[in-house]
Amino acid sequence: MRDLTKALLSLYPDAEWSLNGDSYEGLNWLSTDITKPSLEELEAECDRLYALWVSKEYQRQRAPEY
Repeated sequence: MRDLTKALLSLYPDAEWSLNGDSYEGLNWLSTDITKPSLEELEAECDRLYALWVSKEYQRQRAPEY
């Protein structure tokens, strides 16, 4: 499952919005000065954030050893 909340916070930290549920259909865009992102844009950011998280798996596994 993609985390739209993390993608929205990553791409638009100053935007105002609410999310009812966990799907794009529940996104209520409140910022009038910022264009509402497309589903494709948010999915791409979710993919980027996930790839970043996966790339740091080694660091997460090693951290308790220190």
